Amino acid sequence: MKVLIQILIVILQLIAASLLGFALAAALGIGNGWELVVFILGFSLGVWGVGTLATRMNKTYQTRAQLIRLTATLLISALCVLIILVTPAIGFVRILYPLAGAFIGYYLPGVVLKR
Repeated sequence: MKVLIQILIVILQLIAASLLGFALAAALGIGNGWELVVFILGFSLGVWGVGTLATRMNKTYQTRAQLIRLTATLLISALCVLIILVTPAIGFVRILYPLAGAFIGYYLPGVVLKR
């Protein structure tokens, strides 16, 4: 049952991040590279926000851990945007790098801090 709940949380994180990243940039008509900033913020806040809400509902919320996760989510998502800017653009898939970075930034500290 825990696995199904975690899968549901990840799906909700994906939906929230997409709405705050892709949909917000499209709705506001942001372009010329500035959409990458919106992607960093939107993806990070979507993934972190839903994850934080889930930890509050599970009664496992820890302020320090969530602040570390927020910082890691923002930093790794920004690092992924830098990867997009440095390497040559080939296809649409590279826009998903900041989203993947947000997920890595959220879940990696949980693995590292448990050791």
